[in-house]
Amino acid sequence: MVQRIDPTAAEMAIAAPEFVVPDEPAREVHMRRYFDGSTGSRMLIRVVIEETATERVVVTVYETSKLRKYQGLTP
Repeated sequence: MVQRIDPTAAEMAIAAPEFVVPDEPAREVHMRRYFDGSTGSRMLIRVVIEETATERVVVTVYETSKLRKYQGLTP
């Protein structure tokens, strides 16, 4: 089964994250909560971004229902 991530949720996590956590050198993890209508549950989208002096690249995007695991968020 292929999981499709809502592009609007990913764009919002990049443009207006609720939380930003530094990661490896030159990387940040942008996080934002949202409601997934297809599953009926609150989800967290995480976008790993790597930034250099000349570009900003999305390394990966994934969603999780484990809100408490990241930043002590509550569902």
